[in-house]
Amino acid sequence: MKVTSWQTYCNRRKFLRLSGSLIASGAFAASGVYALSPSNRNDALAHQITPFEAVTSYNNYYEFSSNKKSVKRLAQSLIIQPWTVKISGEVEQEISISLAELMKIPHVSRTYPLRCVEGWSAVIPWQGIELSRILRLAVPKSTAKYVSFESVFRPKQMLNQRRKILPWPYREALTIDEATHPLTLLATGMYNQNLTKQNGAPVRLVVPWKYGFKSIKAVSEIRLTQDQPK
Repeated sequence: MKVTSWQTYCNRRKFLRLSGSLIASGAFAASGVYALSPSNRNDALAHQITPFEAVTSYNNYYEFSSNKKSVKRLAQSLIIQPWTVKISGEVEQEISISLAELMKIPHVSRTYPLRCVEGWSAVIPWQGIELSRILRLAVPKSTAKYVSFESVFRPKQMLNQRRKILPWPYREALTIDEATHPLTLLATGMYNQNLTKQNGAPVRLVVPWKYGFKSIKAVSEIRLTQDQPK
C-alpha cells in the first residue's frame, strides 16, 4: 500500500477545515452530501450520534422487505435464540460459537459512520468484538487469504427469502487483512443495548470504511478461503 505524501495529507486537512465552513453555511446540506434519511441532518460530518429511533426505523434488510420502513415490523418474526456462528475453511480447527459464548468475550464500544450506496448515512455507537479475536479462536492457516460471511437462511421467518430477488442466503466477503483489521467488528449491540432484529440481531458485521452492504446482518457462518469468494 502506497503511503500518502505529507503535502497531500496537509492539503486534505485544509480541505476538511473548508468543508466545516461549508457545512456551517449550509452549502453541503443544500447539495445533499451526507444527508441522512429520513431526518436529512448532517450528523455524519458533525460527528453527532444519529437518533436511535431513526436508526431502528429505517433499515435495508431485503430478507424481509425492500421497504425500509416495513422492516422494523417484519423482522420481529426472526427467532434469534438459540444462535451459533460457525467458523470453517482454512483453519486449524472448525468451531461453532454460541451467542452466550460470544457475549463472554471482551467487548469494545466504537462509534462509526454507516454509509449506504443509496446516499444516506448515519453515525452509530456499536458494541461488539473485534473480529480478529474471534477468528484467532479457530487458528487461521497461512493459506487463508479471504474471509466470507453468510447470513442465516430461514424463508419461513424471513418472508422475502421466498422470492428470488437475491441469491439467498446473503453472502459477503473481505480480504484477510480487512477482516483482521482492529476496526472490524462483529457487533452484538448498539446504543448500549442488544442489537434490534431490524438492525441485524443477534450478530452482524460492521466495517466502517466500507459501504453498508458489506456489513452483513444475522451472521451464521464465517469461512476462511484461499480463493476470492464471489
